Amino acid sequence: MPESLALSLTNRLKSMKSDRQVWETHWQDIADFVLPDRQFLSSNDRGSQNRNNIFDSTAPVANERLTNLLNGMLTNASLQWFSLGTFEGIEDEDRDARAWLDAVRHRILRYLNQPQYRFYVALGELYQDLIGFGTGVIFIKQKGEACLFQSVPLADCYIDENDEGTVDTLFREIKYTARQAVSAFGDDVPEEVSDAMDENRPQQKFTFVQCVYPREDRNPDRMDASNKPWASVVLFDGRTSDPTIIRQSGFDMFPFLVPRWTKAAGEIYGRSPAMKVLPDIRLVNAMARTVLESAQKAADPALQVPDDGFLQPIRTHPGGLNYYRAGSGDLIQPLNTGARPDIGEQMIERKQAKIDEAFYQDLFQLPELDRMTAFEVSQRRNDRLQQFSPVLSRIYTEMLDPLITHIFSKLAPELADTTPNAIAGRRLKIIYVSPLALSQKSSEGFNIQQYLQYLTPMAQADPGVFNNIDTDEYARMGMSIFNVPGRLFRTVEEVEERRQAEQEAASSQNEAATALDAARAAEAGTGALANISGTGMQ
Repeated sequence: MPESLALSLTNRLKSMKSDRQVWETHWQDIADFVLPDRQFLSSNDRGSQNRNNIFDSTAPVANERLTNLLNGMLTNASLQWFSLGTFEGIEDEDRDARAWLDAVRHRILRYLNQPQYRFYVALGELYQDLIGFGTGVIFIKQKGEACLFQSVPLADCYIDENDEGTVDTLFREIKYTARQAVSAFGDDVPEEVSDAMDENRPQQKFTFVQCVYPREDRNPDRMDASNKPWASVVLFDGRTSDPTIIRQSGFDMFPFLVPRWTKAAGEIYGRSPAMKVLPDIRLVNAMARTVLESAQKAADPALQVPDDGFLQPIRTHPGGLNYYRAGSGDLIQPLNTGARPDIGEQMIERKQAKIDEAFYQDLFQLPELDRMTAFEVSQRRNDRLQQFSPVLSRIYTEMLDPLITHIFSKLAPELADTTPNAIAGRRLKIIYVSPLALSQKSSEGFNIQQYLQYLTPMAQADPGVFNNIDTDEYARMGMSIFNVPGRLFRTVEEVEERRQAEQEAASSQNEAATALDAARAAEAGTGALANISGTGMQ
């Protein structure tokens, strides 16, 4: 059985490698011109210098700036970039439910912010791959009761998806030194690794393959390692032996986050902004090299000299003296080749603008327009951020949703006893409230504001026109649009109770005022009667 499983997984890996080959040439070009720290087809060791052939930095800088944009405006470690709720909106009616959901959100964010788990470090590396290659990978490694997040090079990964288009299979090649292999697998290491350690070759590298895929033949009533929903099999690809199984285990949830920037129908790997303008990136790089050479020729031109007449070799360094026979008329002159570096620079600028546009660089700059209010400027910027909508939807679905679900499942045993009865057993929904997410929602608030401005002239003739607006619902909608902390808002019942109390207080004040007016009126009447009676007695 193990032998047949090892053979089956090996054959599947070969098939996945064959399917990926069509992408590798594109990825290597992107590594060469956009992400020079990455390697695919190149035989250079990791850490080697791969920037010698880059003559234009537009694409690498654009990739880095877009990475920083996602880090700062989508998953900023200093912001509460998501919240939790119920599909039924129970938290709007139940203060305890809202407080519990806020507390769970806080615990998840605090978990991710712990530096020893390295989530935000791995996330920054993933964003670079996602923008450059169109696909990024993070491995959620179980370390005791905690999770350690590791960014995995795309070059080492082979993925497959199910019939719904969700990535549920990943084969990962791992190169361990003999020492690392012993640390990872202990006594399960193959003989080749043991021999390397015994012969004092701890740095000798060996290739292992981690295969994670849905387990079809399992007993759902048993949750041991061999019956968990996802199987994990580690193969050893030996140099002197056939692939063998080193370790078998499993996962309760798929342990990889595999977002794709965009994806064409029928494809598995994602497409990226860099892929969209890769021809322009290559062209600009070649043109930049040509313009640089042309500028060098203009600054230090080739010289034309006579073939006779100079007494000594030509000296072209500053202050150099060249002697020639008097009266010969022989001169040293620059050779005019007709090079026009300025024309090349204009062409490069046009191509650089296209590259910047593909990497959403226009989001970093908003033209200053006269007679625009601060709200209009903000709305203009939000309109530009709407371009991210398709990308954000995929990042939410393929990375952030599984991430939050994963951490929630880790904390669930601790939270079970504190769950309010109102939401116990109900499905929770994730609500993203990062600056990028809020920019999408802000258009809803802008539309409502425009509608209120539309009603204002009518209200001058008929103030009752605003009765068409449910102001309570409007206020609660703003809480979601602008990510106002839920603890600041009263529940619907509390609002009604407060209004009832205010009405009763106002009614009591009115009754008291009426009674006071009546008493004053009676007192005034008595005084008048006394005056009348006094007049009659005289």
